[in-house]
Amino acid sequence: MSGKSERIDVYPYQRTVRGGDSKKRKKKKGRGWPWSPPGLALTRQAFLLCLAGFFLGRALLLGEMVPGAAAFVAAAARTFPGAEPASVVGACAGLITVVRGWSLGGAMVTVALTWLCTLALPGSLKRPRLVVPALVFSLTLVVKTGLAAVGEPSTYQYIAILFEALFAALLTVVFLIALPSVHKLNGLSTLTGEEIFALLALLAVVVGGTGDLQVSLVSLKGVLSRLIILVAALLGGVGLG
Repeated sequence: MSGKSERIDVYPYQRTVRGGDSKKRKKKKGRGWPWSPPGLALTRQAFLLCLAGFFLGRALLLGEMVPGAAAFVAAAARTFPGAEPASVVGACAGLITVVRGWSLGGAMVTVALTWLCTLALPGSLKRPRLVVPALVFSLTLVVKTGLAAVGEPSTYQYIAILFEALFAALLTVVFLIALPSVHKLNGLSTLTGEEIFALLALLAVVVGGTGDLQVSLVSLKGVLSRLIILVAALLGGVGLG
C-alpha cells in the first residue's frame, strides 16, 4: 500500500511536469520557423520596402546609371534594421529588369556589399548622414571601376562611374532623411521642410523607376505622378502642389 501511495503521489507531479513541457512546446511552435531570415517575413513594412526597392532599382539616370539601388539599401539598413533584406531583394529584382551583362553584376555586387558594410556600422555611429553616403560612394566607385578595368575601359566609362557614385551618395543622404520621416505621416504638421523635400525626391525617383510599366491602358507613371502632386498639395499647400 505504501508503494502504491508513493506512485500516486509521484504520478500527478510527473503529469504536471509533462503538461508544462507541452505548453512550452506549444509556445515554441507559435514562434515560427527558427531558420527563417529576419526581414523576409510577409509584413507590411517588408512588402513596402521590397516594392520601393524594386522601382528604385529600375530607376535609370541618364539612360545607364542606377544609383538608387545601393542608396536605398543603405538607408533602409540604417532606418529599418532587421527588415532591410526585403529592400535588397526588391532592388536586385529591379536591376535585373533594366541592366544586363557586367553592368548587372557590378550593380548587384555593389548592392550586396553596401548592405553588408552598412550592417557592420555601429548603431551609435556619429554623423551617419556623412559616413553612410561616403561608404556608398566608395563601394560604387571601387566595384564598378574594378569591373570596368577588366574589359576595355574608356575615359567616358570612368567619368560615368564617378558621376554614378556621386549621385548614389547624394541619394543616400536624401533617403536617410526621407525614410525615418515616413513614421511622421500620421501627423503631417510635424514634418520639416527638409523632410518634405526628401519625401518628394524619394517619390520622384520611384516614379522614374516605373518606366513604361502600365496596367491595361493606365500608365503607372501617370498615376504616381498625379499622386505626388496631390501629396505635395497636401503637405505644402496649393503653391507647392
